[in-house]
Amino acid sequence: METALKEFHNSLTKFRAGCPWKKDESFEKLIIELDKEVVELKQATENCDVENMHEELGDVLFDALTIGVLAEEKGLFTLKEVIE
Repeated sequence: METALKEFHNSLTKFRAGCPWKKDESFEKLIIELDKEVVELKQATENCDVENMHEELGDVLFDALTIGVLAEEKGLFTLKEVIE
């Protein structure tokens, strides 16, 4: 799992570096998206919808990691620091 997380982090960092429109993202915008995905994950969990839980958990993870990468870009902290 550690390798998968590192690969995802590297991919997300490279993706963001290559997309000028991603530079306009803010914590506020990302938190709104994360909140929406958490609500969808909650609904899927309450409905015991395993397939949708799988998808929504991936979306929550993506949004949370994107917030972490943005924090790294701004020099606030690293995802490694968060994990430790």
